[in-house]
Amino acid sequence: MDESGIKHKMFQGSIFFWAKGEPGPRPWFRPCMWRRKARARWCCCYMASQSSGTGGGDIVALMDDLEQPQVFVVGHDWGAILAWYLCMFRPDRVKALVNMSVPFIPRIASIKPVQFLTAMYGDAYYICRFQEPGVAEAEIERLGVETFLKKIFTYHKPEPFYISKEGTGSPNEKITLPYWITEEEISYYAKSFEKTGFTGPLNYYRCLDLSWDLMAPWSGAEITVPTKFIIGDHDMTYHFPGIQMYINLHGMKMFVPGL
Repeated sequence: MDESGIKHKMFQGSIFFWAKGEPGPRPWFRPCMWRRKARARWCCCYMASQSSGTGGGDIVALMDDLEQPQVFVVGHDWGAILAWYLCMFRPDRVKALVNMSVPFIPRIASIKPVQFLTAMYGDAYYICRFQEPGVAEAEIERLGVETFLKKIFTYHKPEPFYISKEGTGSPNEKITLPYWITEEEISYYAKSFEKTGFTGPLNYYRCLDLSWDLMAPWSGAEITVPTKFIIGDHDMTYHFPGIQMYINLHGMKMFVPGL
């Protein structure tokens, strides 16, 4: 940690900022193949987890601290949302963007995000279930952190993820991990969350409507940096109602002209 209070790990080579979800502790130790691919394929990568605030102000501060006027940005999941806003607010600091999984969605002035998701999927949809402080934390505590993380990392159905009031299974449930993540990685991540708790990461979901309020001055703003967007056929996000038409029929390109 330097004088600005920002933690970062440094390598030699070209510079990328990698914004990776979900929000959580110890962003450098990302489980699964992201961490391995970063080491194998890139000479250098400045790993940037989701920072406090909507638009990545901490990332800009880190760039200033590293004396980097511009960087390439790679985002995924929550990190993709952060990357979209970073490019919206400070396109002068981004050479190009590669975003994955979460497309750019312009602000809808007529309805707040949580209200929209509740109307679309109901109260049991995971983002809606996360809204009430303490409810999700209690369910995670009941399951145990390792079991909860295993459920998250092994969920691969291209459909909405629901958490019923009755819970999401048994703490003693046997879960087989896929090839791309190990028990050691799950254990490391679980120990980090056991120290910090889940309230901080869950608050990202609880601030969706607040972020929507704060984004009012940028209604209609475009993403002008050169952009590549990647999404998988079985990605949950790709099966959000209307999203395939929005992506494939150039709807998103209306708001991301450099796509």
